[in-house]
Amino acid sequence: MSTSADDTEHSRRESDESEPSLPLLASALRTPPQPQASLLPKIQERIYQRTRGRYFRPKKTGVRDPITLALLVALVLAVIATATFMVFVPLFESMK
Repeated sequence: MSTSADDTEHSRRESDESEPSLPLLASALRTPPQPQASLLPKIQERIYQRTRGRYFRPKKTGVRDPITLALLVALVLAVIATATFMVFVPLFESMK
């Protein structure tokens, strides 16, 4: 009975050695390596402090509100229209 167990073990080893993808699959099933802490934010912070804010400024968190931008554009257009009206009305009245 031990010979059949030995034969089974021997055939299993041969199939393991003949299959090149098995070590690759075994390495894929291992736990992934833990990421190392990045030094980049600390280095950027030190450069920011030493240059007194000239480099690596913090990113602006807010984006301009589109409603405010639309109101600003409408105000500028109204000012241009009013200025145009104030210039051209006296010109047309003087032509009559």
